[in-house]
Amino acid sequence: MGYYIFLEQSTAVLPKGNQAEAYKRMCALNDDDDAKNGGSFGPDGEEKWFSWMDANYPDTCADARAILTDLGFWFDENEDGDLLFTEYDCKMGQES
Repeated sequence: MGYYIFLEQSTAVLPKGNQAEAYKRMCALNDDDDAKNGGSFGPDGEEKWFSWMDANYPDTCADARAILTDLGFWFDENEDGDLLFTEYDCKMGQES
């Protein structure tokens, strides 16, 4: 099951100067298995992940923009390199 979520208007900005720290903090979240609810596999559930994310997203996403894009956000970028949130995939986790 999924929920439709629409971003109708946004003033959200991730400034260029904060993107490296945001990336560092988003990657650190991957160390907290108790916060994950995407599942696990193996006899003792050794590997856990966030829903709809690669279990090793810090290895596959090079920056904050890549992680946010995997989560379904779309951006414009201004001349300063700030990310301007413009859209969101309306149904993350949709079933085929």
